[in-house]
Amino acid sequence: MPKITYYPWQNRVLQDVLPIDIPTEFMDMNSVADKIEGLLKDIRFSFENIMDDKWVKFTSLISAIFSATELSSETEHRVRELLKDHHSTFTVFEKWMSIACEKASRWEKVSVDLYIKDVGNPNFIETLRRAKMQGINPKLLILEMRADDYGIVDSTVIMNLKEISSLWFDFSLNDFVIEGNEVKTNHLEKVVKERLLPSYVKIAKNVYEKMRNWAVKMENNLRNMLGSIVKQWVSILIGNNSTTSVDVTDEFDYTKQPDFFRKATIVKEGILWFDGTVHARESLIRFWDGVTVPQGLQKLKELWMTNVLMHKVIVDSIEDLLNGKRSTINVYIKNIWDPNFREEIKDIMGLIPISYRKNLIFEILEEKYGVINNQVIDNIRFLQSSGFSIAIDDLYVWENPKWMSKEILEVLIECGIHPDYIKIDGRHIEAIREWTLSYSQMAHLREVIGYFSLLQDKPIFIAEWIQDTEHAIKVMEMIWMYGVEFLFQGRNIREWNFGYGDK
Repeated sequence: MPKITYYPWQNRVLQDVLPIDIPTEFMDMNSVADKIEGLLKDIRFSFENIMDDKWVKFTSLISAIFSATELSSETEHRVRELLKDHHSTFTVFEKWMSIACEKASRWEKVSVDLYIKDVGNPNFIETLRRAKMQGINPKLLILEMRADDYGIVDSTVIMNLKEISSLWFDFSLNDFVIEGNEVKTNHLEKVVKERLLPSYVKIAKNVYEKMRNWAVKMENNLRNMLGSIVKQWVSILIGNNSTTSVDVTDEFDYTKQPDFFRKATIVKEGILWFDGTVHARESLIRFWDGVTVPQGLQKLKELWMTNVLMHKVIVDSIEDLLNGKRSTINVYIKNIWDPNFREEIKDIMGLIPISYRKNLIFEILEEKYGVINNQVIDNIRFLQSSGFSIAIDDLYVWENPKWMSKEILEVLIECGIHPDYIKIDGRHIEAIREWTLSYSQMAHLREVIGYFSLLQDKPIFIAEWIQDTEHAIKVMEMIWMYGVEFLFQGRNIREWNFGYGDK
């Protein structure tokens, strides 16, 4: 264990930058968009002075808080989760930067609290460039990335970290976390491997005490890495960062489900081969009493109950699975990220013999609800290693801020994970029927299909929104490639009215 200097934390000093009245407004707003807008408008900031061992200020950490001090940590946690789920944390980072620049302009050294996901944002570098254009000395501003696993250190994040180094900004990592009986530093290891060194590394006091007392397992490579970075003048800060939220797990009482969800039913939509043979059926939720599917799903997100929906659909599919039929279910990235996800799947595994699990296909939804991070990647690997199938839902190859299917696919490929199925977004399929698919979209779509056609374990592509047999033929003529299998799905097609097989 390398010698580490102890840097105690002073008590937090709060400074109101903007007025706040979250409890009433947060609960009374009608839509998620309004809630998020209100939260982003009414932010306060905390300034934590980090002192060295001689009680000289090392830096000042600026963090955002979203609730009055008398509110519980659970409320703070839920507010942060809402912003993460709807990809709104970068706006918070921009607000932090404006405060940091004010302090840096007075020649104060400051650290800005942000998430890994924010570092990968397309506007991240431009935000720093704007700060530098204000005449800010970049060496006075350190970007501290949270230990919170919101985001993944992928090639985009690495590229941006290299770029900020070239702009003379520094970064730091609050990265040491305990998983089970082992210390993990997933982000730091990836960064150091790329020959990038943070300005400092922060370890929570309770984690450090367990490391020092050998109460948790430390791999030799971790000890060696710590010794190496300390020799290269990377500071190790020890302290309790009260801005880091603890995990709060929501327990739902299944007997108290909202009425609109309790009445919901599940319908099955066929996924067919070209000859009309049914390959699988997708389980789709339908609400009643005038509640549309988008309205119902949005309400479940607000109530943090999409995991209950996933459980309901899986249970409904078990009988079909045990009869040898394939079933696809929709799952949000948020659900795969849930701390209880793996335990829920293990419970399901007890009901489905391994020989039938391949027939349960988890369709990862394209909607931006949740974020891909290391936990999501690990859980997707866990699903495949447990015998289940994975599908990318509604692959939309063109740029669209509302969808993340392309981002999901690119990250999975980079992590060496290949899906079993890829659904081509219905808007592309409909555009083929209407002859409105642009040349660039067509080329991009064929590029994606061509990449997978070269793999040994090729995914099966599913064309959505198919209207009839003629529509399917047109799709095959335009995007089919040798060695690639296609399935077809559409509200109007059934095994008895589709394809040229024997009926």
